[in-house]
Amino acid sequence: MSCCYIGFNPDPSILRVGSDYYIATSTFKWFPGVQIHHSTDLIHWELICHPLEKPSQLNMIGNQSSCGIWAPCLSYSNGIYYLIYTDVKAFIGICCQDLSGLGTYVDFDFYKYKEF
Repeated sequence: MSCCYIGFNPDPSILRVGSDYYIATSTFKWFPGVQIHHSTDLIHWELICHPLEKPSQLNMIGNQSSCGIWAPCLSYSNGIYYLIYTDVKAFIGICCQDLSGLGTYVDFDFYKYKEF
């Protein structure tokens, strides 16, 4: 990781799709939970989204105040990006076709998918 990717970015999950690189990191905050950056050269990074947009994707009821979203895992298959993450008590997933598009993420039950 280059020094150009500044700030606190724990639990990185990096993904290459063609000539594009994406990295999902934890924020350890209830919102936005996860952030995704994009690069084409692994030196210059741009924050493109905070994919967790709905309360259903961030159900923190019952979590201690120090518990937030952590350990995101970003993957890609057949034109769809998948993001799996945990909030201490549950594993949760969302998917989309365009990482930069707000409102394009849909919840999914990743336990039903055999490729995970």
